[in-house]
Amino acid sequence: MANKEKSIEELPSITDYHWERSKKAMLEVEEMLKHPLTLEQKKAQIARSESQRPILRIEVKEVDYLEGYKLNITFNDGKTQVVDFSALFSVYHDNKTVVKYKTLANFKKFKIEDSNVVWGKNRDLIFPVHELYNGKINLELPASK
Repeated sequence: MANKEKSIEELPSITDYHWERSKKAMLEVEEMLKHPLTLEQKKAQIARSESQRPILRIEVKEVDYLEGYKLNITFNDGKTQVVDFSALFSVYHDNKTVVKYKTLANFKKFKIEDSNVVWGKNRDLIFPVHELYNGKINLELPASK
């Protein structure tokens, strides 16, 4: 079997590689100039590309109080989610920080801070945004040692 390895002289140079890519790009531009898009087509093309762009970080954009311990949360991708926090107060019924927010007057004092819903000056209550996005907060107590 003959050795099929190429010598350095036989390999395409970096310049050849860039030249081929440049030629391809020039041909694409020429093709686009032959068939220009209307303004409406350009807008539709831009809208399609923007709607397909992945959102890298989910952020809370708006929060509205509904009733009881329910909040309607709107995220940066347009999704809205109702999250019911009532179970929080039965699971953590002996936690002074949590119990403080069982009073509806205190519960309603939520705010958006760093793209999340928080309660209290020192972020007494804060939950992972992905849990809010999915509509259910994880209330499992950590395993005791």
